[in-house]
Amino acid sequence: MELLLYIEINLTCILILSFILVKQHNRTGIINDKRLFSQVLWNAVLYCILDFFWVLINGSAPSLRPLNAFITTVCFIQNCFLSYTWFLYTDCIIHPANSENIVRQLCYALPLLIITMLAVLSNSFGLLFYIDTENIYRHGSCYILQYMVSYGYILFAAYRAILQALREKNYVKRQEFFTLGSFVILPLLGGLIQFSIYGLPTICVGITLSIFYIFATFQEREISLDPLTKLNNRYQLNKYLSGKLLSLCKKNRLFLMMLDLDSFKTINDTYGHIEGDHALLRISDLLKQACNMRNCFVARYGGDEFIILYECTDPSEVEQLQDSIKDLLLQTNAAAKTKYQLSLSIGCAEYDNPHMTIQEFIAAADKKLYAAKKR
Repeated sequence: MELLLYIEINLTCILILSFILVKQHNRTGIINDKRLFSQVLWNAVLYCILDFFWVLINGSAPSLRPLNAFITTVCFIQNCFLSYTWFLYTDCIIHPANSENIVRQLCYALPLLIITMLAVLSNSFGLLFYIDTENIYRHGSCYILQYMVSYGYILFAAYRAILQALREKNYVKRQEFFTLGSFVILPLLGGLIQFSIYGLPTICVGITLSIFYIFATFQEREISLDPLTKLNNRYQLNKYLSGKLLSLCKKNRLFLMMLDLDSFKTINDTYGHIEGDHALLRISDLLKQACNMRNCFVARYGGDEFIILYECTDPSEVEQLQDSIKDLLLQTNAAAKTKYQLSLSIGCAEYDNPHMTIQEFIAAADKKLYAAKKR
């Protein structure tokens, strides 16, 4: 009965991970991001498959001891390699420039190489494990090292992600880093259970559930993004604003800036809709750059309208942000070398009435925007 349960759990994990792997190919995003997450999925599937065959071989005919030793060796290596690829994935998200640094990746791989060497030597010296005369797997004298390396990778990745989240002022990025940091919880819990209760594949379950959570969360994030500019869409704006109005810190003030691209229809009519899209992309990149180091939430509200939510302590900070946007707009126009110049009208409103609804808050900024466009 225990063997059957172990097999069923493993097969379920393999099916779930395979389903995510298929869906992963349809996911949008940065190429390195997708590639590394796909590697995590492939390694997770392979680990579960190895674990599946291991439970079939372990404790069977003594003549299969060499096969049991081989599968166990590969399982130990694969477990660490899975943790290593997860670490590389989080490193790519936190520090995108590091994803092509081969020397850095080789340095990170040193603990993995040590475990690989110990796993291979265990067939002769029983360091991490040994297979007894009845073809049953046993812990070796250095067994704990494999746990330390595997969980060391994901714990260090979680630490870096949470540390980056605490430093990050951008709301969307901060949520992304906290999500990455939470990955470690279920595999760690599964490892503790499997270490204490022999015969349950709880590590596979923990890994599968964590990957599913990460994938579902990032899929939801992509659904909440505008497909052209990759800024938050109106749905995400309403969701964020609903939570922010309930949890606004008393010492902070919340401002809503509505921005409109002037003469956008003229750009579309004169130069075509593709050029119009390029203009929107330049504006969205400009807004991301201006808001990157501030406690801002940026969204495309629709068409050529954008919204920035800025939580700060002093109205002068809003003026500084607007000046930064204007300066960057001048640089953008100079760099683009197009036949037209981009310009923005900005309307700003403060959330100074606790009874104000989201619609009223946006309408107040829209009224200021209309006045600015008239000027």
